[in-house]
Amino acid sequence: MAGYRTGRAHAAVSPTMPTPRQPVIAEQVALFALRGEIIAQDIALTKALGGGYRSDSPVELKPR
Repeated sequence: MAGYRTGRAHAAVSPTMPTPRQPVIAEQVALFALRGEIIAQDIALTKALGGGYRSDSPVELKPR
Protein backbone atom coordinates (compact mmCIF):
# COMPACT_ATOMS: atom_id res chain seq x y z
CA MET A 1 0.00 0.00 0.00
CA ALA A 2 2.84 2.41 0.76
CA GLY A 3 4.24 1.95 -2.76
CA TYR A 4 0.88 2.85 -4.22
CA ARG A 5 0.69 6.05 -2.19
CA THR A 6 4.23 7.05 -3.11
CA GLY A 7 3.58 6.40 -6.80
CA ARG A 8 0.30 8.26 -6.68
CA ALA A 9 1.85 11.27 -4.96
CA HIS A 10 4.66 11.33 -7.50
CA ALA A 11 2.19 11.17 -10.38
CA ALA A 12 0.19 14.05 -8.91
CA VAL A 13 3.16 16.42 -9.10
CA SER A 14 4.61 15.15 -12.36
CA PRO A 15 4.86 18.04 -14.85
CA THR A 16 4.27 15.72 -17.82
CA MET A 17 1.07 14.12 -16.57
CA PRO A 18 -2.00 16.37 -16.69
CA THR A 19 -4.23 16.41 -13.64
CA PRO A 20 -7.81 17.62 -13.28
CA ARG A 21 -6.58 20.60 -11.24
CA GLN A 22 -4.21 21.94 -13.89
CA PRO A 23 -6.87 24.01 -15.71
CA VAL A 24 -7.96 25.51 -12.39
CA ILE A 25 -4.39 26.36 -11.47
CA ALA A 26 -3.80 27.86 -14.93
CA GLU A 27 -6.86 30.09 -14.50
CA GLN A 28 -5.69 31.16 -11.06
CA VAL A 29 -2.27 32.09 -12.48
CA ALA A 30 -4.00 34.09 -15.23
CA LEU A 31 -6.14 35.86 -12.61
CA PHE A 32 -3.06 36.83 -10.59
CA ALA A 33 -1.40 38.12 -13.76
CA LEU A 34 -4.46 40.27 -14.51
CA ARG A 35 -4.52 41.60 -10.97
CA GLY A 36 -0.86 42.54 -11.33
CA GLU A 37 -1.66 44.34 -14.58
CA ILE A 38 -4.52 46.22 -12.89
CA ILE A 39 -2.18 47.37 -10.14
CA ALA A 40 0.46 48.44 -12.66
CA GLN A 41 -2.13 50.42 -14.67
CA ASP A 42 -3.48 52.01 -11.47
CA ILE A 43 0.02 53.16 -10.56
CA ALA A 44 0.55 54.53 -14.08
CA LEU A 45 -2.75 56.44 -13.88
CA THR A 46 -1.84 57.87 -10.48
CA LYS A 47 1.52 59.06 -11.84
CA ALA A 48 -0.15 60.55 -14.92
CA LEU A 49 -2.56 62.49 -12.68
CA GLY A 50 0.34 63.96 -10.72
CA GLY A 51 0.60 61.45 -7.91
CA GLY A 52 -1.38 61.38 -4.73
CA TYR A 53 -4.61 60.93 -6.69
CA ARG A 54 -7.48 59.27 -4.85
CA SER A 55 -10.78 58.38 -6.44
CA ASP A 56 -12.65 59.07 -3.22
CA SER A 57 -12.69 62.50 -1.67
CA PRO A 58 -10.44 62.53 1.43
CA VAL A 59 -12.69 65.12 3.08
CA GLU A 60 -16.40 65.62 2.88
CA LEU A 61 -17.26 68.56 0.62
CA LYS A 62 -20.25 70.56 1.81
CA PRO A 63 -22.11 72.92 -0.52
CA ARG A 64 -22.37 76.55 0.65
